[in-house]
Amino acid sequence: MRSTGFPALAAAVLLIGGVAAGLFGPQPYMGLPLLAAAPLAACALSSFRVSLLVAVLACVASVGLNLYLDRPATALFVDLADVVITGAVALIVNRARARQEYRLAQVRDVAEVAQRAVLPD
Repeated sequence: MRSTGFPALAAAVLLIGGVAAGLFGPQPYMGLPLLAAAPLAACALSSFRVSLLVAVLACVASVGLNLYLDRPATALFVDLADVVITGAVALIVNRARARQEYRLAQVRDVAEVAQRAVLPD
């Protein structure tokens, strides 16, 4: 069973913190590292859909901040590429974690059946 509580909360805090840092931080600094970290936080224990949603929200926040702050197009594309690449890596990690979790459950089931067959009633 996957937990969406804490990782989703951590991702939301990172998204909000990244937007706040982008809006109120000294220029040319932005909250890009926080926005890029949000999908990684979500992928730790959240479902693929939650991780994908966080990655998309981080991309939208990055583009929105760049447009709002009237940054050059090159900065927009570089920032978006950073968030997209980090989000893609987070989704790959999420899928690998889910596969490993599934395999572990299978091995656990086989071990339980073997124990029941060997142990006396």
